[in-house]
Amino acid sequence: MAILHQLGVGPVAIYQFIIFVLIISFLSTYLFKPFFEAAEKRLQQTTGAVESGQELERKISDLEKKYQEGVRYVNEQIQTVFQAEKKLAEQQADQILSAARAEGQSRLEAKKTELAKSIQSVQADIPKQAKELATLVIHKLLSK
Repeated sequence: MAILHQLGVGPVAIYQFIIFVLIISFLSTYLFKPFFEAAEKRLQQTTGAVESGQELERKISDLEKKYQEGVRYVNEQIQTVFQAEKKLAEQQADQILSAARAEGQSRLEAKKTELAKSIQSVQADIPKQAKELATLVIHKLLSK
């Protein structure tokens, strides 16, 4: 204590130092420690939220890529099926047209044959009718 007195430190300074240490320990225990813990926790949550957000963005990007690949695959499948069905429909249309042409041609030939027979029968009948007509004309002329 004599050394403190020689340095000019009185009992008031010692009491002030003790009060200072008590206040610092009280404040660090009940104010600074909870404050720094809350700040650290908030920092961890923010950092975690940022990392979580970045992870979600990566997952979204991956899902978008998978979705685009899936859409491309489905479109390719649709195009393949469409082209196959289109080709099949064209083949069926050609078959139907060929069958219709063949049927039309056979009907035309049948009608031509029928018409030719009719013409032949009419041509064969013309000399008979000409003789009858000539006979009628002669009777008419002589009867006048």
